Amino acid sequence: MKKLVSAATLLLTLISVSAQTLIESPYSRYGLGEINTNTNAHYFSMGGTSIGFRSPFQINTANPASYSAFDSLAFLFTGGFIGQYSMQESDGAKAYPVSISFNSFAFGFRLAPFWGTAFGLQPYSSVGYEMSSSHELDSVSSYNAVYSGSGGLNKVWWGNSFKLLPGLSIGANTSYLFGTIERERKIVFDSAGFYNTKNTVSRFINDFSFDAGLQYQFIIKRDTGALNNHTWLTLGAVAGLPGSLHASEDNLTQRYWVYGGADYVIDTISVINNVEGEVSLPLYYGAGIAINNRKWTLGADFRMQDWSSYEAFGESDSLQNSMSLSIGGSLIPDNSSIAKYYKKITYMAGFHYDKTYLQLRGTQLTKIGISFGMVLPLKPVYQNRSSIKLGFEVGQMGTTDQSLIKEQYFRFVFGINIKEHWFEKRRYN
Repeated sequence: MKKLVSAATLLLTLISVSAQTLIESPYSRYGLGEINTNTNAHYFSMGGTSIGFRSPFQINTANPASYSAFDSLAFLFTGGFIGQYSMQESDGAKAYPVSISFNSFAFGFRLAPFWGTAFGLQPYSSVGYEMSSSHELDSVSSYNAVYSGSGGLNKVWWGNSFKLLPGLSIGANTSYLFGTIERERKIVFDSAGFYNTKNTVSRFINDFSFDAGLQYQFIIKRDTGALNNHTWLTLGAVAGLPGSLHASEDNLTQRYWVYGGADYVIDTISVINNVEGEVSLPLYYGAGIAINNRKWTLGADFRMQDWSSYEAFGESDSLQNSMSLSIGGSLIPDNSSIAKYYKKITYMAGFHYDKTYLQLRGTQLTKIGISFGMVLPLKPVYQNRSSIKLGFEVGQMGTTDQSLIKEQYFRFVFGINIKEHWFEKRRYN
């Protein structure tokens, strides 16, 4: 118990230092930013495949129906961080941003033989970009248009799952989305004869959202041996309800000049505060299938989201419906091995292909990634109850065609999974 509290306290302390996910991607300029879908290191390492997976020892937030599979004696904790190194290229120019941030944390346990519950905090979307373009004003003067943005949305969630019939479970998550997205536009002149201007728009978003899922699991190959190592097939489905998120907006326009690399405001042209509005949250749905036994798992997912209906404060953002396909699996060489530690490691790999919600200059951008990872059991410390998870992904998004930006990236996820036996009756001789 002390180790669980210590790990959670350390993670929460680090989260307080970096409360919002930090990224650097020019494509986070649109919509709500870059949507974070693979927050758990375990499923991240399998290409994000997760809708059909259920486990006694993993918290699978992608499908809340999976919570009913929790070990009846265990209290689960998972959390971690994510880092990214990328190369961004456009018209021969290149940039190499690096970022690292909090990924997620969650707790889960069984409340009754038919009822599992979980709760946690994770980033929902991230905004982080800065880009500029040069323009001629006349034959002797020019200016730069500089666009930048930061912030994003976080999500506090609580989910419950119930076993309705043998093999059939349903579940739902109630989430509270909150955060600030700030976007700034500057006009910077190269001549002292003009005042620079900047416009800053800050949107504060906070409201509830809901998603639900179901899973049906049955045996497709029965093991008559002592270990009962049956092979299971699980069918899963998820849906996120559409809604309108409450938001308010501040709009500030100023003139300024630059000295020593700092902005000094000359005067304020316009201030409009506390404008009430709404930001739409589109419908999403998905389906997945998984096959597993005690040694290996294999699954595939399909997801879609209706971003074409997205609006913020009554304005659309020319977004398109997104689609994602993924496949992934894991393998444990010999979970019962005592002498050879490497045989107890879980090895994972996966692949995903996404049509993103971005359509720029007539091209809908795609994203492709290959992931792999491992689960390292902490036998000497936690008596084989807990583990360290390492996940890696290499991928690419976008293209250099039509002066767009191609982003090639390497992502690394570090996670910790702690399983404490809270409800086990102790026996004494």
